[in-house]
Amino acid sequence: MGLRVIESRNVNQNLQSSPNNPVLVAGNLAGNDGTIIPYQIATSSKTARVQQEAEKLLNEFGVFSVLKKAQQSNHYSWTYESVYLDAARLQAISKALKLPYTLPATQICAAMVNYLRVRAGLRTVGTPPSYIPAMVADVKKNGTVVKASEAQPGDIAILSGGGHSGTVIRLANGELKVLAFTGNSATDATAQIVPIEFAEPIYRVK
Repeated sequence: MGLRVIESRNVNQNLQSSPNNPVLVAGNLAGNDGTIIPYQIATSSKTARVQQEAEKLLNEFGVFSVLKKAQQSNHYSWTYESVYLDAARLQAISKALKLPYTLPATQICAAMVNYLRVRAGLRTVGTPPSYIPAMVADVKKNGTVVKASEAQPGDIAILSGGGHSGTVIRLANGELKVLAFTGNSATDATAQIVPIEFAEPIYRVK
């Protein structure tokens, strides 16, 4: 199987692959907040889409720098950035998940996992997709447990004994982490980069 190499100053716009044509992306990962991260990673179709959408989402939220902070931190440290979710953003997330109401940021945990999946062209997990117990039940029934060492971007990580969830992503230095969101108030949330060792367990769901 061949491997294409893409060199770009903005990897966010160049993560393209197919199941039979993986990509080695090399260049600089550039955020709107001025963060530049040297980047080189092999991707497949599904992992490329989820990875791309995670990076784009953090960029849209103005917290792209949390990726660099995580890369520079101790491997077992959690990294945080505050996120303001205005009415337009919450409405967009709720609409994408086909919810009959607008989510408050306090219910954003499972919703953000599914929002990334929808943006990447994957099915939502759990009904409703904003309810963490429903997500846990779905992944237990329809997912496959994978080891942290075998995880890929897009896998679903269950955290805090089933009370929290996130999406596996890969940092520019190759480390696997979990991107999670937690709500603090109706409009304020926190983006978290969590060491993958805290996931208990990790599921792969088609």
